[in-house]
Amino acid sequence: MRYDLVFEGGGAKGMAFVGAMEAFEAAGHSFGRVVGSSAGAITATVLAAGYDAAEMRAALSEKAGDRPVFATFLGDPPAPADPATSATAEFLHEVDLSFVPQWAEGRLEKKLLDALADSAAGRDLLSSLRRPAPARPSRSAWRWGAPTASCTRCGRCWPKPTSSWPSTAIRPFPT
Repeated sequence: MRYDLVFEGGGAKGMAFVGAMEAFEAAGHSFGRVVGSSAGAITATVLAAGYDAAEMRAALSEKAGDRPVFATFLGDPPAPADPATSATAEFLHEVDLSFVPQWAEGRLEKKLLDALADSAAGRDLLSSLRRPAPARPSRSAWRWGAPTASCTRCGRCWPKPTSSWPSTAIRPFPT
């Protein structure tokens, strides 16, 4: 008999769906449409991709060293190859710390990125913001049609207001 299947979420409960699918297939049933939420969405996607219950069980049994593969994604992320190219670095580079001399700002950014890469919480932050932001004009330049110039420190970040603008990074919206 053919059924439409709905899988609910529930974290580890998603692994129980493998056993349910084994019983479902053993009874000679098949499915038409599948849908799910959270862990159930993963199961529905795997089934829609053509995996059967035996292939799903094999995937759940995979090991990375002596640990199940599914346990490894919750571990501490490794340090990034180059924290200076992360989106976090781009963000730090864009922050205008007017109270810090420009020659010290780059050193401060590097120290902060190195400290983040050396701690588990910092690696979580760096890995969640992995890709650098695409280059585009700043929002202030869009709003006021301001003249812009590349950053004098690296020349690669978004255009910054020229020296004719006020030095503060935050400007009120025009009324």
